[in-house]
Amino acid sequence: MEGGIVQKYCEKRHRFFVWRCNLDTSHKLILSTIFACITGIAAQIRITLPWTPVPITGQTLPVLLSGVVLGKWWGGISQAVYLAIGMFGVPWFSGFKGGIDVVFGPTGGYLLGFIFASLFLGHFVDEHIEMRKFRNLLFLMVIANFGLIYLPGLVQLGVWLSLTD
Repeated sequence: MEGGIVQKYCEKRHRFFVWRCNLDTSHKLILSTIFACITGIAAQIRITLPWTPVPITGQTLPVLLSGVVLGKWWGGISQAVYLAIGMFGVPWFSGFKGGIDVVFGPTGGYLLGFIFASLFLGHFVDEHIEMRKFRNLLFLMVIANFGLIYLPGLVQLGVWLSLTD
């Protein structure tokens, strides 16, 4: 029984990546826009903490999935679109905020890290087929989350806090 489930999973995973690789540019652009919108919606799932100006949000899952689903370039483009549209004033950053001041505020480093994390995951999924396995993807997502989202986020938060003291 278990062998059948694993086999079905492997077949579906293979079919998904074949489908994704065969998409034309217009479909990739549409999916990138959809992932930007999903990231904006997930930004509104937030838990504020009393000791920090940075809330916990639901954004990281769509960010990480954008790299896996869309690949290196289109995943990064989806997050760049999310950032650019938010900078132009669309209130879809956490707490229904928008504008360039958000990017230069305490959460800006995290927002920039979204692009890097999506590019990183997409690169490994595109270039290294063995990284498409569940455990490998999970490992890469943890690295991308902590190394490419949290690290630049914490650096900018630290700079912002030192400038506001």
